[in-house]
Amino acid sequence: LTSSPPPFLKTLNEISQIWGTTMLKNPFDKLSIRTKLFGSFGLILMAPAVVASLAILGLNRVASIFTDYRGAARQSLAVNDVTKAFTEARLRVMQYRLGFSSERAQQVRGAIEELVAKEERISELFTGAEKDELIRLKTIAGEYGVKFDEFSAVQGEITQITAGLYEDGLAASKALTS
Repeated sequence: LTSSPPPFLKTLNEISQIWGTTMLKNPFDKLSIRTKLFGSFGLILMAPAVVASLAILGLNRVASIFTDYRGAARQSLAVNDVTKAFTEARLRVMQYRLGFSSERAQQVRGAIEELVAKEERISELFTGAEKDELIRLKTIAGEYGVKFDEFSAVQGEITQITAGLYEDGLAASKALTS
């Protein structure tokens, strides 16, 4: 025999007969009908089990992704709340600067306290560098609240002095004209 089959052999069965091999024969030909039926029944039972296993693994992966998404959504909403509180505090400060009054000063103080409280609540949702940044912002907001209280006290003294000067000016002008 040669290493390659002669060109006149047309079918695979002829090649396998000449080489004397059974590599091209069907390995299931020697099995009994009973074994073939049980084997096919077993494969049919295993197919849904494999599909179910893949489905469970996929659902677990999706559930994990959804949990991460919910955490990110909570963080996003919390940052939005802090941003709103910060904007409200800035608005209150601008209103206070337009007309210095104790009522507006209380509104500013309340807005700053709300900002600090919201930052404390959202720091639970963050970790690492983000949490450190939130702690730093909370510290800055607290320091700003202290400085605002000091400024408000000084502004109250300025308002009292200005009112006193106004009264003294009116009394002096009456004294000079009489």
